[in-house]
Amino acid sequence: MERSRKDNIRWHEIINSGGTESEKGVGIIVEQTVTKAIKGYWALSDRVLLVKIAGKPVDLNIIQVYALTANSNDEDLDKFYNELDTAKTQCKSQDPLIIMGDFNAKVDTEKVDDIVEKHGLGIRNELGEKLIKWCETNNIIVGNTWFQQPPRRKWTWKSPGGAGPIHEGVCSGWLNKCPPGTTVPCMVRAAPTFHLPEDRELPVIMVGPGTGIAPFRSFWQQRSIDMEMLSTPSEEDKTTVFGPLTMYFGCRSSTQDNIYSDELQEYHKKSVLTQFHVALSREPNMPK
Repeated sequence: MERSRKDNIRWHEIINSGGTESEKGVGIIVEQTVTKAIKGYWALSDRVLLVKIAGKPVDLNIIQVYALTANSNDEDLDKFYNELDTAKTQCKSQDPLIIMGDFNAKVDTEKVDDIVEKHGLGIRNELGEKLIKWCETNNIIVGNTWFQQPPRRKWTWKSPGGAGPIHEGVCSGWLNKCPPGTTVPCMVRAAPTFHLPEDRELPVIMVGPGTGIAPFRSFWQQRSIDMEMLSTPSEEDKTTVFGPLTMYFGCRSSTQDNIYSDELQEYHKKSVLTQFHVALSREPNMPK
């Protein structure tokens, strides 16, 4: 077994499997009111940690894990699941068992017996198959697939190479799985209070702090049409008639999800957008 460590922070204790230096491994944060009930903790490796908490009428067992990624070899993957098996054998069958952490697995949205419900994520991969088989053998359910959550709440990892997790759109993931001939329900929703000000000389500041900038596209597109329809002697006169239109928004990377970059530059060049500013939270070699 790996050496485990318990550190104190204000009103909490951290139990981790990263050895004495705490440079790696998995961990569990426990409130100090619960620490007296901890019967023991064992690090099977830096990827598997078991914590036992005394309770009445039964004890509670928690296994914290961080599985290998899909590019790992079979020998290392088997070693991880063997360590998980060993941790589980240390738990009495009548005691509740919670296994939490990151399995780097996608189990899909297809129901599998009483193991996986329909609220999973992505298309099932090999690690997902392996996890489901292990759960079937050990009478375990994949608990977070039983509760409906937004897609962004279902993933916790960044894939090797920095490509990031797959983001399924509000409807694009569903459309991708629809066979030809599927009836797609649509609706038109009005937003009577979301529009440019009637006084076109007023300055407009548009802010998309994580909510996206798609709704604001109608603003600069409408402004572009208004400018084209205005009969003035010169382009310079057109820009003086309208107040400044400024956009602020954030995304992860300039090459991954800044999908309106070309459009923003085009409308800025046409003097429709006075300014636009983007904050990148995951840009390489650039601070957040």
